Order: sequence, then structure tokens, then C-alpha cells
Amino acid sequence: MAKPDDWFNQLKAEYPKRAKGCGYGWPKAFICIQERMKVHSFESILEGTKAYCAGTKACGDYGTEFVKQASTFYGPGLHFLDEYETDDVEEVREYRQPEEYTEEQRKIDREKAVAQMAAYRK
Repeated sequence: MAKPDDWFNQLKAEYPKRAKGCGYGWPKAFICIQERMKVHSFESILEGTKAYCAGTKACGDYGTEFVKQASTFYGPGLHFLDEYETDDVEEVREYRQPEEYTEEQRKIDREKAVAQMAAYRK
């Protein structure tokens, strides 16, 4: 399949959403994609975009600031060729909102921090 006339809009439509206020870098991405298509097929770039979108949904990053800017994704790092985990990924949150903390959780977190500092000093 050859590159369609609306190739850029197709890629933009498949790209995962980012948090409001976080840019995508589409002007730079346009240039990057053109460079990538000199070596890689449109189909491989589109499939990589779809896989990345599914991966961000599976891990809970979809719609957050953790979605790569398009200019990075299509840049020289060739992230569209990476494999993304899309099946049964459990969302892991490293950080809690202040209202989610209980006094017991604060105590546990302090103990973990002390233990990590002690291990670091050894």
C-alpha cells in the first residue's frame, strides 16, 4: 500500500491523546515523519503509532503528560519501531494525591525512605 494523500492526518488521528496544555510538536513531527519515510514504509509507521496508542491505554498513560510528543516519537530514536505492551497491563501508580494518604501510609513511606537511605550509605 502506498502512502495515502492524507497520511499526516491519518497519523495524527491514531496518535494517543496528551494531557491538556501539553503540546505535540506536530510541525517538527511532520519533518521527522518525512525523514523516516525515506527509509521506513508508511504502513510500519502507522502500525507503530497504533501500537503505541494501545500501549498508552493499557498502562494508563493515555491522556496524560507521559505520552511522548509526536516530534519525539517520530524522531531519530525511531520509537515507532519499539514494541509496546498492550495485553493485561496493570496500571501502577507511583504517586498518590495528598488526600489519599493516611497516617499509616505516611509511616510506611517514612520507614521505606529510611531503609533506602541506610542501604544507599552502605
